[in-house]
Amino acid sequence: QTKEDTMMTVQQYIKGKNGMTLTEKERNWALKLKQEVSKVTSKHPLTDYEIAQFAIVTAADNTNRTSPVVKRMVAYQKWKQQHNIPEVITPQDIKQDLIDLEALFPGFFAVCDSNNTKNLPMFGTDFSKAFPAKLKNKEESFPMFRSQFYLFGAMTNNFDNIRKGGLFVLENEGRGWANFSIDLERRSAELHQHAFPINVNGVYLLNPSSVLKVMINMTKNIMSPKIRNSLHFCTMKEYKREFGDSDPVKRGARERGEKPFDDFLQGVLDSY
Repeated sequence: QTKEDTMMTVQQYIKGKNGMTLTEKERNWALKLKQEVSKVTSKHPLTDYEIAQFAIVTAADNTNRTSPVVKRMVAYQKWKQQHNIPEVITPQDIKQDLIDLEALFPGFFAVCDSNNTKNLPMFGTDFSKAFPAKLKNKEESFPMFRSQFYLFGAMTNNFDNIRKGGLFVLENEGRGWANFSIDLERRSAELHQHAFPINVNGVYLLNPSSVLKVMINMTKNIMSPKIRNSLHFCTMKEYKREFGDSDPVKRGARERGEKPFDDFLQGVLDSY
């Protein structure tokens, strides 16, 4: 089956440029995972692309034990169902959730591209723009989490990008306790640590303050060792020295302000 035949998530609408071949090890592992997961997810089967994605993310450290990976695949399917991810996603579904997120927390989502010297897929947010107290119930947060899901899909739009792993850039200038929620942190961890098949290349916390370091200490118990080891507290100067991008979050905000938000979103999707 081709990529177009099998993709059910955002990748169906974002054209991958290259890197759509599995290695022999990845392919054999994917076939084994497909056989095992089909025993427990017959009602909502994963696509071949999704299975390949899990295989790539876990092939490097697998010990021929399928059960931990199958458990994560089941969690991924459960997460999609709990957050009302459509069986077949349209471009309008993606854009509508991002528009709803912008209405909820203006400026929170800033950038999703690979404009850095290492050509890594990158997702940037400005945490000073999020105010969790505005959420009246759990469902009101769904556009935020579905948007994360779609953007993770954009970052993993071909096998090369899945292997590279994603770069997460979090702006913290001006962030205070009003921008923090342990519940949202926990639910976000459920997606990127225990469900969605994405390699985290690094989490860069820009302009950290003493308050941020307290927040991180409060959430360490919900972070996997891999995520904890990927955290980097850095100044903008340090980030630019490593990735050549002076300020990706503010760059995204500037680009967003130069055109209608709908056009900005379309440009993000087209870049993939």
